[in-house]
Amino acid sequence: MKEFFQFLKNPEQQPPLRFVQMAPEIWNALGKIERTLWLKEGVPNPETIQEHTLATIEIANVISGLSEAEHQELRDMLEIHGWPKVKTGDEINLDMSARQKAMIDITSYLGNAGEEILALWMRFETSEDKIASLAREIDKYQLIDKAHFYEKKYRINLFDKIYDQNIGKISHPPLLRDLTHLKALRDKFKTRS
Repeated sequence: MKEFFQFLKNPEQQPPLRFVQMAPEIWNALGKIERTLWLKEGVPNPETIQEHTLATIEIANVISGLSEAEHQELRDMLEIHGWPKVKTGDEINLDMSARQKAMIDITSYLGNAGEEILALWMRFETSEDKIASLAREIDKYQLIDKAHFYEKKYRINLFDKIYDQNIGKISHPPLLRDLTHLKALRDKFKTRS
């Protein structure tokens, strides 16, 4: 993931988001919704859904072995995966039908683009293909990585719980290798403290 950190130093290299211009009110609203999990864990100033979305797209940009079309599809899927939360909030255990209803409401006024966005979101939700499964894994990867960040920054014991709940949902070799390495380093450091 060395190239990931290099990429973060050069954000202007990030391809533009495709759907933000079509629904800026959605994008702006996502910037005001703090992630419920972090709020429940007592994290001060937790990331928003918008910040989470951008972080997942940054991770997607450094995944190797995909064609440019597959990369674009992955970025598009990650760009819109949190959109239902504008209507539902960041409810952790909300059922699929409520999220789907929210997404249908949101996309209904966007014409053909709305149909494309809804189809991308349905693929993400059902993990029905390689790109959708990878998008879900990146979503989980970012959650674990953020738990590590917050644990270090705020000294809140988050990492083990989030890692244990999500590591089994990740199978993409570079993502899995990076998280396994992160856990080993963290455990080594923790035993020294």
